[in-house]
Amino acid sequence: MTLIDWVIVAVVLMALAIVGIISRKYMKSVADFLVAGRGIGKYLGQTTSFAAGVGAVSIVTEMQSVYAGGWAYFWSRIANVVILMVIAISGFGIYRLRETRVMTLNELFERRYSRKLRIFCGMLCFISGTLNMGIFPYAAGKFFLYFLALPEYISILTLHIPTFYFIMAGILVVSVWLSFIGGQVTLMATDYLQGSIMLIMTIVIGFVVYRVVTFTDIEQVLMSLEKPFTMLNPFKARGSFGLEYILIMMFLTLYGGLTWAPNAIRSQGARNPREAKLIYLFGLVRGYVLGIALFAFVPMAAFVFMRLPMFKEQAAQIMSLVGGIANENLSSQLIVPLFLKQIFPVGMAGLFVASMI
Repeated sequence: MTLIDWVIVAVVLMALAIVGIISRKYMKSVADFLVAGRGIGKYLGQTTSFAAGVGAVSIVTEMQSVYAGGWAYFWSRIANVVILMVIAISGFGIYRLRETRVMTLNELFERRYSRKLRIFCGMLCFISGTLNMGIFPYAAGKFFLYFLALPEYISILTLHIPTFYFIMAGILVVSVWLSFIGGQVTLMATDYLQGSIMLIMTIVIGFVVYRVVTFTDIEQVLMSLEKPFTMLNPFKARGSFGLEYILIMMFLTLYGGLTWAPNAIRSQGARNPREAKLIYLFGLVRGYVLGIALFAFVPMAAFVFMRLPMFKEQAAQIMSLVGGIANENLSSQLIVPLFLKQIFPVGMAGLFVASMI
């Protein structure tokens, strides 16, 4: 990371903090805190829904999956689009949820069933959220530690504290601070900024990667494999990315698409039921179009990069870096990000890190 890259990261973080503080004054009621005053329009909603659904962990794991399973893995994402498109166009669950004017799903459970069920489901949300905020910052912290090439330990007097602890604490503090200073009003504003940055990042990364690895290179490498169709055909996919996996993901998408809290919040915070449907539809189109560029093309380009003779030296440098990581799963997650770091021009690494933050 150059000085310009660090300046970009600092500017983005300062912008997030300023937007968060300014937006706080618009939070004046419980409805503002929980559902952004039910004032979310389709354009704001689709940008923020993309930002809320994509984070450092999801980007790294999606890239790792495509790198390992090839485009055969991505058939599960295409199947998900079909499920989500049916939900978005029909308004199944989305339209009626907004009509109830509830602020949380647990409130809906109390109205329909009982207060005891609401308390029970609230406890489930708390426990699962606590686990989530342990796993996600852990994985994100490991990514930042190795991508930024930070020292393993920081010495304070006689203590040697793992740098990872400070990164994870920073991620948690920022998340909690942004959530509490202004609730959903603040999160809508900061997610919009994040979503806009990620839009720019995705487009630029696509062009940068294509200048290094083209579709002709991808075809050349795939056809040279002993079993090339394992990277393309879901019925012959490597590992666990076959038909069974696709069916499991379709069920999970149908179930989770209506119950995942960020999705539900945007439905409940929409101006009206029709806007709730459009937020879902526009967010789906935007998310998957950009997702194909970032999650499908980039990892496959990395797969090819590591095997082309012309990039032998750069590939060896990447493998030497990941080879020093004892955790095999973590090392495989870092191959694609380190490939990007290898080919990024000045400034791009900073934009990428800022987007991941």
